Amino acid sequence: MGNFTFSIALSILLLHSFALSFNSITTDKHALISFKNSITSDPNAILNTNWSQNSSVCNWIGVSCGLKHGRVTALNLSGYGLAGTVAPHLGNLTFLRYLDFSFNSFSGMLPFELSKLRRLKVMNVGVNSFTGEIPTWLGSFPQLEEIYLNNNTFLGTIPTPLFNNSMLQIANLNNNVLSGPIPHGIFNVEEIRIGNNRLSSWLPSDMCNNMSNVKLLELDNNELEGHIPSNIWKCKHLEILSLAFNAFSGNIPRAIGNTSMLLVLSLAYNNFTGNIPANIWKCEHLEYMALNHNNLGGNIPRAIGNMSVLKELYLAYNHFTGELPQEIGAFPILKEFAVFDNLLYGSIPSSIYNISTLKALAISVNEFSGTLPSNFGNSLGILEVFLLAMNRFSGPIPTSITNASKLILVDMHGNSFSGSIPYFGSLKLLQTLLLWENNLSAAEFPSQELTFLSSLTNCPNLQRLDVSFNPLNGILPASFGNFSSSLRRIDLENCNIMGVIPSKIANFSSLLLLNLAINQLSGPIPPTIGELKQLQQLALTSNQLVGSIPNDLCQLNHLGELFLSVNMLVGPIPECLGDVKSLRVISFFYNQFNSSIPPKFWALTDLIILSLSSNHLSGNLSSELGNLKSLTDLDLSSNQFSGDIPTLIDGCQTLDFLNLSHNLLSGFIPQSVGKVKGLRTLDLSYNNLSGSIPKSLEDLHFLGNFNVSNNKLEGKIPDGGNFPNFSAQSFSHNLALCGPITFQVPPCLEKRHRSWLKKAMVTLGVLSVIVVIATLVLVRMCKKKKATLSVDISPLTAEYRRVSYLELERGTGSFSEPTYLEEVVLVVYSKQYFPMG
Repeated sequence: MGNFTFSIALSILLLHSFALSFNSITTDKHALISFKNSITSDPNAILNTNWSQNSSVCNWIGVSCGLKHGRVTALNLSGYGLAGTVAPHLGNLTFLRYLDFSFNSFSGMLPFELSKLRRLKVMNVGVNSFTGEIPTWLGSFPQLEEIYLNNNTFLGTIPTPLFNNSMLQIANLNNNVLSGPIPHGIFNVEEIRIGNNRLSSWLPSDMCNNMSNVKLLELDNNELEGHIPSNIWKCKHLEILSLAFNAFSGNIPRAIGNTSMLLVLSLAYNNFTGNIPANIWKCEHLEYMALNHNNLGGNIPRAIGNMSVLKELYLAYNHFTGELPQEIGAFPILKEFAVFDNLLYGSIPSSIYNISTLKALAISVNEFSGTLPSNFGNSLGILEVFLLAMNRFSGPIPTSITNASKLILVDMHGNSFSGSIPYFGSLKLLQTLLLWENNLSAAEFPSQELTFLSSLTNCPNLQRLDVSFNPLNGILPASFGNFSSSLRRIDLENCNIMGVIPSKIANFSSLLLLNLAINQLSGPIPPTIGELKQLQQLALTSNQLVGSIPNDLCQLNHLGELFLSVNMLVGPIPECLGDVKSLRVISFFYNQFNSSIPPKFWALTDLIILSLSSNHLSGNLSSELGNLKSLTDLDLSSNQFSGDIPTLIDGCQTLDFLNLSHNLLSGFIPQSVGKVKGLRTLDLSYNNLSGSIPKSLEDLHFLGNFNVSNNKLEGKIPDGGNFPNFSAQSFSHNLALCGPITFQVPPCLEKRHRSWLKKAMVTLGVLSVIVVIATLVLVRMCKKKKATLSVDISPLTAEYRRVSYLELERGTGSFSEPTYLEEVVLVVYSKQYFPMG
């Protein structure tokens, strides 16, 4: 009986447990279905096709269940591109230990119901669009070990309760909009990432006292300031310290050398001063050190060479002086070394060129000198970036540089390298070659082709080529158009290049900039340039080009800057250039263009510079000139323009430079010029302008260069604004200007003399009117007397009182208003007919 009863009880208990388990599993299923219904986008159809109510949740994609109770213990939907909000029903997954929604597009706020997930150990909602403040209830998970909130738009301060959990090991809050101070408890966590936020405070001076287990501290790209605490050495387990892109100042503490486990030290982009601590070499495990973009100075310590495992060393943009220590060449596995933009001098230790692991060497903008070793490149088999621009290197570029077959970027500009340019054609990965401002040559005789250019046609990845300001002394090869289709920029300015521009230039289908200015190129502009559909800048200035501008250039719909000045081009300026709405700069000065400015030019509302001086252009200046709202420089000098200066020129409110000199312009200088407030240069000399200099020009407070000489101007030179600073030459050879003797013009008449003359003339006129009116009145009186003899009229002289000039002047206020004549007549009339008034 007892056994039967026990069996019954056990069965009931098992059935009850099964019922509870079934109900719990059903609860988990309902929670996930509710979550699924809150999804607004499922681009991979993960949930729609797999999450079926007819199957067990444990078989659903991203869902894991425990073996004992069959409850959902993990939900991993990372990287499926899901969008929507998080349903609060997920809070019913009370056995959940692992939650990962990262790399999706969830938005909104995290629902409070998730606080019921008391078993949660890992929560990852990084790389989404969650917003709002970080909930304080995230600190209520007693077993939470890792939390990832990175790459969202969480804002506000970091809640202190989040770091009260002693189990928390990793906290990633990178890339949000968090502000305020750093919670003190955060330093109890092993890995702390709060970079790319707006935190603003000082680091606590005792932060390392409770930080014995911290391994990673990433606070870069915030607004933190102050000093690095001197007790940093107490962080015995610290491996990564990243404080870059903040406002830290002061010296780098010497104690940094005692953090013996340090692997990464990033203090770049701050305001640190002083020297590199000499004992930093004690960080014998250091692999990465970035101190660039600070105000550090002094010598680079020789002891730095003891860091034998250093792979990346960045010291650029500081004030380091002296020579590079020879020990740097002893780094056995150094990959990247950058000390550009300092005050270093001397030669480069030759041992540096033997570091076979080197991928990037950047020593530009210093005072280094000497020559490159002839075997340069033999040991640099994996070198990709080589920057030594703007130093004082001399001698030839070793041909062995082509043995560095992995080179991508070579920048050697601004030195004194000489000799011929090596054939770089074997560098198949080369993308950028910058050799400008040296003394390099390419041909022994002027008639030879520039063969180094032919070799570069074998570089399929070349994007930018600049060898400007070198005496190349040759002609463009016929193969010039066979460069890589990826080529974006060609700069061959001031290279003494002769010959014609090859028509095959049309092959540069991706070219954005073509600069062949200041050479000796001859012949016409090839119409095939019109096939460079992506071209944004074309510079052919200062050559010997002839013929007219081909209409094919009007097909360059992306052209922004067109420089054709100082050539021998003729004919009219193509009207169709006005259809190239992208144009910002038109520079055609010193050619032989004729006709007038194409009317469509006045519709180029984004035009910044228009320079057409020293041609044979004629016609009137259009009143639509004021449409060029963005114009800063307008130079139409030395042409044959006639007519008036447009009064609507004040529409060019951004105008800085205006030169209309040496033309046939006539009429007055418009008052509206004084409204162009930013004008710095105004030259109207050598025209036929008449009238006076407008006083409104006194309002041009930035005007520094002014010239109206050789015109027909008259009247007083304005004496306000910047006019007292101008020279006599600014006003010479005019009709009748007057003013201060410093301008070498006659003095103007005194104002009081002109005022007396004006008063006398007005008074004489008024008296003449009075006499006429009095005569008319007398004649009328006589006629009335004859008509009515019975009326007793007193003699006129008995009732009329003489008015002196002084009384007249006082009574009229010196005739300073136009109503004075009427008042004088009224006074005389009243004395005659109303003697008692």
